[in-house]
Amino acid sequence: MKLILAIINFDDANAVTHALTKKGFSSTKLATTGGFLMAGNVTILVGVDEETMFKMTEALGLGMGCMDGTCGAVAGACILAGMKRSTGNLEKPDSKAESYKLSRAILGGFEKANGTAICRELKGIETGKVIKSCDDCIKEAAALAEQVLFS
Repeated sequence: MKLILAIINFDDANAVTHALTKKGFSSTKLATTGGFLMAGNVTILVGVDEETMFKMTEALGLGMGCMDGTCGAVAGACILAGMKRSTGNLEKPDSKAESYKLSRAILGGFEKANGTAICRELKGIETGKVIKSCDDCIKEAAALAEQVLFS
């Protein structure tokens, strides 16, 4: 069993927990505070089995897993690609090519818009010039996930 922690906006909490329950996932909702989303937060704890976790992370294997400092928002969008496309076949993964194709589309869209998907470059660590804030990276990665996976 694996544990997923999701920090979401308070206003989205009921819809998320309802969707999780509809898909057969048990979850625990905790009221939390902090600056992550700069608003009222809810932390949702979800336990998932190994196959589901594999499906969620399969798309990270090519490129994302070995790229230095890839933006977490982009990585999260690619996790959704695995959930969308993966067959969850642990013994003989037969859906990796399709999952990778979706990941490449998300990553490519992000890089086209920003010139990079590397966190340190987005944050201007070496140049002193911030390309995009974390909040804006999250918004853009979510929009790309919606476009690539659900359009």
